[in-house]
Amino acid sequence: MQLELVAMDKEQYEDFMAFTLVTYMKAKIKAGTWIPEHAESRALEDMSRILPKGYSTENAYFYRVIDMALPTPAVIGFIWFNLYRRNHKNELFLYDITILDEYQDQGYGTKTMFLLEEEARKLGVDFVGLHVFGHNERALHLYQKMGYDARSITLYKELL
Repeated sequence: MQLELVAMDKEQYEDFMAFTLVTYMKAKIKAGTWIPEHAESRALEDMSRILPKGYSTENAYFYRVIDMALPTPAVIGFIWFNLYRRNHKNELFLYDITILDEYQDQGYGTKTMFLLEEEARKLGVDFVGLHVFGHNERALHLYQKMGYDARSITLYKELL
């Protein structure tokens, strides 16, 4: 395994955003916070707020994760984060990390998180933040294994 983060071009970004919007909508629906009828408009609103200039949004970074050690180097996933200045600290907020299904359970998630942290250090980041849906146990396990701790937890109970 020899992973590299390779910046997306505008066309790759467009394909990625189409994919990530669908994934985001499904996760919000599964979490019970959105109903299917409103999911697309709500997802587009969120993306407009987070990426007001789309691909050209200042301090937004989009990468393809490529394994250069495969017989033919292949995209195994994607990563997107924004940089913010909050409370006199530089924050990297991870909006999306995706490891494609065929590369799951092979250590790619862990290695990608190490690459993210290396990139964060190069960018002068003080800390990394992220959100994980409660139903995404695989991601939660990865983040906890990597030393991330919860700063805020929102709990829900459906009353039947």
